[in-house]
Amino acid sequence: MLSPSLDLQDMIYTRLTTDPNVTWPVFDRAPPQQPMPFIDFGIEDVVEDDDECITGTNHQFQINLYNSQNGMADLKQMMGIVKDSLHNFPGELTDNALHSIRFIRSNVLQEPDGINYHGVVQFEALIESNIS
Repeated sequence: MLSPSLDLQDMIYTRLTTDPNVTWPVFDRAPPQQPMPFIDFGIEDVVEDDDECITGTNHQFQINLYNSQNGMADLKQMMGIVKDSLHNFPGELTDNALHSIRFIRSNVLQEPDGINYHGVVQFEALIESNIS
């Protein structure tokens, strides 16, 4: 039985790798020296969200996007595509139930090298645990 967190990650990975608008490689963790652009999973914060007879969790997670293009325009385009792909996505989990997934915020950061950019798109997902 998959934990709610891993179940959610599997669903997101499948969504991003099958969405025809997402044309960049997607990684759990990108390998060293991975050519840009690419996407990988960022940090996740999980808190209890039980309600009466329901065992639930609230997952706030981020998707990282990396781009080496001159300027931020291409990265912002990538971020919008990821937001559109996941915001209110009615996906199904394997062992748990997704109640909602929604966009929270996004940030654009310049990497320490002063050349590349890193985009962060944050989401919140509410999951009912182990319903099968």
